Amino acid sequence: PRPAKFMHLIFMLRVFILAVLVPALAFSPWERWFELFANQKAVDIFDCVQVAHCIPPKSKFVWKTAGIACLALTYMWLLGMAVLLLLCFAKNTGPLSWEKDKNALKRIDWLAQHIDVAATHEDWRACLAAMKKIRKKHPNLKLTSIGTTVGPAVAWIVHLFLDIAVAYTFFSHGWERRDPSNKEHDSFLPDMIFAGLTVLNFVYVL
Repeated sequence: PRPAKFMHLIFMLRVFILAVLVPALAFSPWERWFELFANQKAVDIFDCVQVAHCIPPKSKFVWKTAGIACLALTYMWLLGMAVLLLLCFAKNTGPLSWEKDKNALKRIDWLAQHIDVAATHEDWRACLAAMKKIRKKHPNLKLTSIGTTVGPAVAWIVHLFLDIAVAYTFFSHGWERRDPSNKEHDSFLPDMIFAGLTVLNFVYVL
């Protein structure tokens, strides 16, 4: 229970940061701090007054609608998680509760025992038949297949190469603008920070 409670506290801290701290800083006197990390070209492209070749009005509407929808879904998720966390801490109930469910533990033990028995078959056909028999009683049991093994493995490899490409892009883009005399020197620090965060995320995933 203690590790679970500690994880719940970290989860609640993330909810607090996204729901309260970030909006508060965005509309506070420290708003200029966010401008250091903003891609000004991506922002200015929506402004037809300052940019000669701005995006079409229809595309602008689609991007704004998608952004509002993404923001709304994010806060819906935050609201749901906040309610579940409050139920967990206040009454020790709900899906996120760390209280033991004895009935669920019994079902897990029964399922584990039958899977161990099925795995003892030397013939893979007999093993597969036993597993399918178990699945009839537990429809939620997913048997291993090429799609459930190769698919996630390929996705992980693709994600790995994407992280490497993103980190390289940030590093190379920022390093070329390290000279203070460069017109785009302002992007040097944000590029280095985002590159470092990408590498840190990459290391933790590994």
